[in-house]
Amino acid sequence: MSSAEKDLDAKSGADGDDEAIEQIKSRIEAWYNVLHDRDQAWRELQKEKQLGWNSAAVEESWRQRALALASVNRQRGVGVPSTHKYVRFYLEWLPKLDPHLFDVNGPQRTFADVGSSPGGMCETLVATHGWVGHAFSLAVEAEGFGMSFEHGNLSYHDVDFATPDSWRSCLAKSPPESCDFVNLGIVVDRGQSKQDDQSTDSRRNHEQTAPSQVPLILFNELRYGLQALRPGGSLYFAFQLGSNLSLLYGLLCELRPAFECVRVTPTFAAHRTPVYVFLGVFCGRNVAAGAAALEFVERARPDSWEWVLRLHCFQWSQGVQAMHEELAADLHHVWGLQMDHLRQMRHDAERKYSSGRHRKDTHSREPLGRSRW
Repeated sequence: MSSAEKDLDAKSGADGDDEAIEQIKSRIEAWYNVLHDRDQAWRELQKEKQLGWNSAAVEESWRQRALALASVNRQRGVGVPSTHKYVRFYLEWLPKLDPHLFDVNGPQRTFADVGSSPGGMCETLVATHGWVGHAFSLAVEAEGFGMSFEHGNLSYHDVDFATPDSWRSCLAKSPPESCDFVNLGIVVDRGQSKQDDQSTDSRRNHEQTAPSQVPLILFNELRYGLQALRPGGSLYFAFQLGSNLSLLYGLLCELRPAFECVRVTPTFAAHRTPVYVFLGVFCGRNVAAGAAALEFVERARPDSWEWVLRLHCFQWSQGVQAMHEELAADLHHVWGLQMDHLRQMRHDAERKYSSGRHRKDTHSREPLGRSRW
């Protein structure tokens, strides 16, 4: 433990939180620079982001989008989302992660899907692979989206993973060591799904300076997931904290030893910053590495900024280097998709912006009394 971290142990209350938050910001910046110095794909992605942040055309594009959305009653016509795009994504990516586990001609397996709404993963595994499982998601009454897939081989349960002991109730439905696969999805409600309309400045400020605290939801999901996995099972979870890779690396350094492999994939919206993390072939709770992973998630304090500080990577250690080398190919693919989308969005915005300025200039030069039509 560093001297700075020891000092934090002696602090409590707002002053300690403030200092921890400032140190988290410093670690995010330090890790940004570490990757910038060592990974060309990361540098290219950050360069493209900077071009977008500096573009008046992109800012105008976001402004117009916000105005258009503000003029629409977004509550009108909102129903349960379709599963189609999710099923297409999972049918493409799951066999790439583990061809044996996700063989459509393989044996019937058992799974759990947390944050299951609207049911894309469940439909993929039950309808296509013939599996049986449990689906857990936020109740419609709590502004969850609801399920659009139902089947006799699927049991559905309402659960709110934002409550501290929610994961324990899930183990009553899907007992310890009962699952070959656990999916920990992106859990949002209708209100959260509407908070996607940020200006260029707010997006830049969030990525560059805002330390994202590990959500309680994620650790409750991990507590359930590691308990529910049987030896040899695999875990797939959503990491929603954008470009905050210092935290992801810290988390994986704790969990990775309990599994045979780790992979990273885009989500179905490949241009966005959340990613999916696949941890394959769990060693089991009776093996030292598995017991250590379980102890880590159960003792985690995601509501404490001081605890979160300790989880952030900020130096290029031997273990971190090994983790990066294992993830590099996957991360480069994800970053490439993001960069291609950002570049295309910027080019489209600049063409539209330039065309609009040209029309405005042409109109201003027309002689008085002369019709433009």
